[in-house]
Amino acid sequence: MLKNTIKIHPELKKAIEENELVVFVGAGISYELINSKNQKLGDWKNLVACILENLKSNGYEVEHLISLVDKSEPLEVLKLIETNKQQIPQKAICNFVKSFYEFDNKNTFSLQKI
Repeated sequence: MLKNTIKIHPELKKAIEENELVVFVGAGISYELINSKNQKLGDWKNLVACILENLKSNGYEVEHLISLVDKSEPLEVLKLIETNKQQIPQKAICNFVKSFYEFDNKNTFSLQKI
């Protein structure tokens, strides 16, 4: 009998085991949803701006990155956050993203309006 085996990259496996994996899927379905902090989820640009505001409120010097949100692609700004000389802990960003995507009960989660 053959045993089905899936090879998972060690870092991905670790993130899954430690409940730190955040998966982004979709084509804008969650754009209008509201999180538990009454914030619209919006797009990548909004997420990056919210990450930076959170980092700023926690004492990190990210003003130079905040000014890039409107001028650069969101993933480019995320790369700059990762390489920031202050060595912002990845866990701080992961915790923020997890909390940002906690949904509010006001959401209907319907895909179609009748």
